[in-house]
Amino acid sequence: MSAVNNFAYEEEDWEKEMQEEEMEKRRLESQGHDLASHDEKYPKTDNSSYRYERNDSYSRPESINYSSRDSNYASRSSYSPRESYSSRDNYSSRDNYSSRDNYSSRDSSGYQSRDSGGYSRSNDYPSRGDGYSRDGYRNDNYNSSGFKSQRGGGGFGGRGRGGRGGGFGGQSGDSWSCSSCKFSNYASRTSCYKCRTPKDGSSRRWDSNDSGWKKPNWNDGRNKRDEDGKRPSNSWGKSDKVETNSDGVINWDEAIKKADEMAAAKWASMPKIVKDLYIEDPTIASMTDEEVKDFRKSNFDMEVKCLNKEFKIPNPVKLFEQAFSAYPLILKEISKQGFENPSPIQSQAWPILMKGYDMIGTSQTGSGKTLAFLLPALLHICAQPTPRWERPGPTCLVLAPTRELAQQIEREVIKFQYDNIRVVCCYGQGDKRHQIQKLNAMSEIVIATPGRLNDFVSQDLVNLSGVSYLVLDEADRMLDMGFEPQVRKIVMNIRPDRQTILTSATWPNEVQSLANKLLTNPIHVIVGSLDLQAVDTITQRVVVCSIMEKEEKLLEFLKTMKPEDKVIIFVAQKITVDDLSVKLLEAGHAVESMHGGRNQRDREYSLRQLKSGRSKVLIATDVAARGIDINDITHVVNYDCPRDMEEYVHRVGRTGRAGRSGEALTLMCRDDWKVSGKLIEILEKSDQEVPHDLMRMKERYDRVREEGRDRFNRNGKVMGYGANLRNGWSVA
Repeated sequence: MSAVNNFAYEEEDWEKEMQEEEMEKRRLESQGHDLASHDEKYPKTDNSSYRYERNDSYSRPESINYSSRDSNYASRSSYSPRESYSSRDNYSSRDNYSSRDNYSSRDSSGYQSRDSGGYSRSNDYPSRGDGYSRDGYRNDNYNSSGFKSQRGGGGFGGRGRGGRGGGFGGQSGDSWSCSSCKFSNYASRTSCYKCRTPKDGSSRRWDSNDSGWKKPNWNDGRNKRDEDGKRPSNSWGKSDKVETNSDGVINWDEAIKKADEMAAAKWASMPKIVKDLYIEDPTIASMTDEEVKDFRKSNFDMEVKCLNKEFKIPNPVKLFEQAFSAYPLILKEISKQGFENPSPIQSQAWPILMKGYDMIGTSQTGSGKTLAFLLPALLHICAQPTPRWERPGPTCLVLAPTRELAQQIEREVIKFQYDNIRVVCCYGQGDKRHQIQKLNAMSEIVIATPGRLNDFVSQDLVNLSGVSYLVLDEADRMLDMGFEPQVRKIVMNIRPDRQTILTSATWPNEVQSLANKLLTNPIHVIVGSLDLQAVDTITQRVVVCSIMEKEEKLLEFLKTMKPEDKVIIFVAQKITVDDLSVKLLEAGHAVESMHGGRNQRDREYSLRQLKSGRSKVLIATDVAARGIDINDITHVVNYDCPRDMEEYVHRVGRTGRAGRSGEALTLMCRDDWKVSGKLIEILEKSDQEVPHDLMRMKERYDRVREEGRDRFNRNGKVMGYGANLRNGWSVA
């Protein structure tokens, strides 16, 4: 089939075209064909000639039956072998559109079949090196001169370089540039190829739907303009001019100043935030400095510091009644949970947060950080002057790095049914429709992972402009997972005078940098030491073995477990989780698995099985190192030693929670010698026994490092075949 349907042609000699069209019309009318439908579909333009749209080409009247070989535009007699458009009458074989070689013979100036890049007889595509080639647009593709070929004619719209014809519509001459889009068009074209703007630059443009000329509608899309024909100042097509100096360098000080002014104007209309909700108990207010220091020292050597010396740090509370004496409903909910006394982080965090200060809480896992920021959040929501039904969105936002941690925080909120405050948990692979329904129900507390929340914000499903209480839980893990860009994007939609809380079990440099950017004059509460240290209620054991002995050591450990014991086995890779699960199932152990490759329903099912006691063993990657709050976990096994000791602290922190005792077993092989030194420090700070094999591993690692760093690769392993044996890697 001919490819003439794929483009439209234009000729500058409109009079000649009109004569040809009239001759065609008379010929068809003489044969008894009705051309009324044809005239209605293709109306004439102002110069009384037919105008064909680019992608419509020439459509024949519906009443005509072109049945040559059951195809349109037959290849051997153009349009029809014996009826219309015969080879001898109008479009002859050697003048314009020949009958044998698909609209052109070898010597014609129209579609060249072999030499000048026209449509060849066998392929309907130009021969090699010309215009449209079999391999697509060859060489220069579409340029200002049309489709230029390597040899022969100029192909489509070419200017006739080096061949016997310029292709159909080809013409020599200079190209012209469109006044609207600056696209370079070849000389024979009367309108722009890209935007259809006429060559003379008038406001009339071609309408492909109506096949006629019409004036553009400036009220739609990017051409939106005002009554005077000018684009408005806030249109995307025109931006504010950036101040530059004489050298063309952007004046960033001026740009930042304008950005601050725009932000101030944006948040000026927001209602003020009520932050100070604390009524200090007389007993706490009368405490002396010495009594405060003794209390903090007796509670895990707690340390409180603030860079702003003007702030008076509130004294810690000792009882729930001293913190919430003015809020009896909160005390009633606390008594339902059976708590006796606040934890160290809670005793100091509650007065600070209820006072309205920003806070950084650094404490070990399982120390009660969730409840420390949750109860002040409930009071903060109820104390705001704007009624809940008039707020644009949630009042409290809690960001968590993992789905399991987000679900755990949601369960803690549900326990405290205070003043009918609603909560929604948004996380990936969850029921998105259910989450959207709760957001539309104007939930006051939103607990979310950064990825899912960004999706909702981009779809305008949640408005964060009303958030006045922001919590970043487990910020160190959030940064390890690469969520800092998403967190910063979320914070941009929140008012700057908010109250912000950041919690973390460790205090690396990355978390310090994030705290400096997002918090205003924060008070830092440190429970314990900033150095890496596990909970004292955990007994830590380290076994040095080879990789092949790991499975045997694990099976020996599982045989010593009691019927009521529960264990979490941490591995490094998802494939190891699946492989080890199959081996333990074959050994007769009821195990559950959990890693990032499993869907959310399966992960929740595994946790339910472990909580209920139907399964005693959970094999997981580091996704279970945070947010798994199961108080009766008795053992933790590090089947694969973690790459950094921060993750080690979080892993072993899954046991020994809520005052219970626990045991942690770590299997170390030769490839783990890089972290041996830091692991020894953690064991010594917790008064744990350091194995002799672990000390020897550290000594060998230090000795090899002194010999030269060039012998190590990026993972801390000795490079070269047999290097382990040469450096005395015997365990005994």
